[in-house]
Amino acid sequence: MPTTSHLHREPLRAHVSRRRRMESTTRPGNGTPGRFTGCQVAALVGAVLFIAGTCVLLGLMVGGVTGYILGRSASQTARPPTQVPPSTWPPIAPPQPPPPVSPEERPYLGIRYMLLEEGARIEVVEPGSPAEEAGLEPGDVIAAVDGEPVGLEAQPLAALILSRHPGEVVRLTVERGEEMREVEVTLSRWSERRP
Repeated sequence: MPTTSHLHREPLRAHVSRRRRMESTTRPGNGTPGRFTGCQVAALVGAVLFIAGTCVLLGLMVGGVTGYILGRSASQTARPPTQVPPSTWPPIAPPQPPPPVSPEERPYLGIRYMLLEEGARIEVVEPGSPAEEAGLEPGDVIAAVDGEPVGLEAQPLAALILSRHPGEVVRLTVERGEEMREVEVTLSRWSERRP
């Protein structure tokens, strides 16, 4: 067995400590480049995303506040007043309300009816009323008053009658079955109706 001189031999301790130094520098997790664990990569990606998200949110807030301030200052700028040319039209008098009519002085036809899309169907003709004297019957449909159409899509019958005066003769266009006919009715006063 060849013997080596102790000059070329390293002590056992020095050899072990050098090996430990090399192993400690190449182990994962001790900061050597290129050797990251999954947790370290996830933490790094999470930190980058957090910083990027924070920057985006701060940018949105600063931009929003800046836009709000600029918008308010732009809306408060002084504008010259608009000049309206003088009117050459004569002043228009306000409309006068119709004279008040007491309930006793209203015109009276003497029917109860159902307003239809086109016309008003008579439900009840009151005895002794102008409608009974003119020959109107339940079931008749009043299509027009003095040529003005009656119905939900036109004028309500009550509005057309109340626009007349007691003693006035109105011409009703009445539909009875398939027949259309003209009937003249002299309106009376509400106070003259029979109870």
